[in-house]
Amino acid sequence: MKVEMDITNNLKMVLDNYENSCLLDERDLVVQYIDEGIKHYKLLFESIGNKKIILVTIFALFDKLEKNVTNKITCKKGCNSCCKMNVDLSETETEVILDYVGTLEVREINHLKEQAKFKSKEEHFLHPHGNCVFLSQNGDCSIYKIRPLACRKYFVVSDPKLCGVKNGQISVNVDIDMEIIISAISRFQGESILGKMDSMAKQILKKISKTN
Repeated sequence: MKVEMDITNNLKMVLDNYENSCLLDERDLVVQYIDEGIKHYKLLFESIGNKKIILVTIFALFDKLEKNVTNKITCKKGCNSCCKMNVDLSETETEVILDYVGTLEVREINHLKEQAKFKSKEEHFLHPHGNCVFLSQNGDCSIYKIRPLACRKYFVVSDPKLCGVKNGQISVNVDIDMEIIISAISRFQGESILGKMDSMAKQILKKISKTN
C-alpha cells in the first residue's frame, strides 16, 4: 500500500523502517493512518482559512502532542545546542514572530545579515553568529511561546552532551502525528499553506525590508 498524500521526509523514513523490517502488514495500517490524518487536517485548516489562526491552531495541537513524548525526550530548559542550527520558516511564522517581538535592534539585524550569508548547515553550527537571534544571554528562547514549528517538533532522546559535538550521533524522536500535521499544510517543496519557506534569517530580513 502506498501513501496517497505528499508526506514529510521523516514520515518516509518511518515507513521505510517498517518495510526494511518486513513488517508490511503493520506498515499498511500506518499508511492508512497517515492518509486519513492528512485528509482530516487539510479539511480542518481549509475550514479555518486565516493563516495566522491556522498556525496558532497547530501550535495548540503540537503542545498537546508534546505531552505524549515528555518522558522520552532529554531536552531541558537551557539546553540550546539545537539553537545553532538553521531553521526554515514559513511567511506566516515570520509574521507572527515579528508581531510578537516588535522592532529588532540593529545588532540583531546585523546578526541575521551574517546568518543569511551561510551556505551550509555546518557553517551555521560552527560560526560565531550561528546562534539563533532569539537565543537570550541566559541560554533561553525569547520567543518560546511562538517558536517555529521546526523547533516544536525537534525532540532529542539521546545524551544532550552529544548535541554540542560536531558529528555527534544524536537520536531524535519522530512524532508521527506532528509529521502528519506538517504534511497537511505542505503544498509542494519550498511552500506550504502558510506561505513560502526560507531560512529564518532570510525570511525576517525580507519582511523587515518590505515594512521599511
